[in-house]
Amino acid sequence: MNGVTYEKVNLNPNLPAMLGYLGKENFDAKGAFYIGAHWHRSIEITFLVEGEVEGFINGKKIKVNSGEFIFVNSGDVHEIEKKQGKSCGGIILVLSYDFIKNVYPNIDNIRFDISKDSSSKSRMVDIFLEIKHSPTPSKTHIPLLGMFAIVS
Repeated sequence: MNGVTYEKVNLNPNLPAMLGYLGKENFDAKGAFYIGAHWHRSIEITFLVEGEVEGFINGKKIKVNSGEFIFVNSGDVHEIEKKQGKSCGGIILVLSYDFIKNVYPNIDNIRFDISKDSSSKSRMVDIFLEIKHSPTPSKTHIPLLGMFAIVS
């Protein structure tokens, strides 16, 4: 694949996940923002809390609005773009493929997708919003435990 890069995700071995927020606090809210085509072994779940983004996952065009999720399974080639003049913000959860493979050896035979299960989606929205509104990172461990129960 031309122009596609491999992203090595370095997670703390004692905490096989990374949680972050990308939004107007981190970059120019009115400017364009582009994350080029790349892939990694980690599983990435992004919840868009405001605005909209467009992109591709494995060549399939996506448009994601506030209140929706982006699921990137291990090995998926993906790219995301925020258009100029549009705002957006998202909570990003990256889960270690190696950790999940160790706990759930059959991981290579499943793909994460909650688009058809509204109760799981509702629970995940609640968890991500709780994470967003947590005043300190130390409080995020409780909702993350719920997240692992939903996606496994």
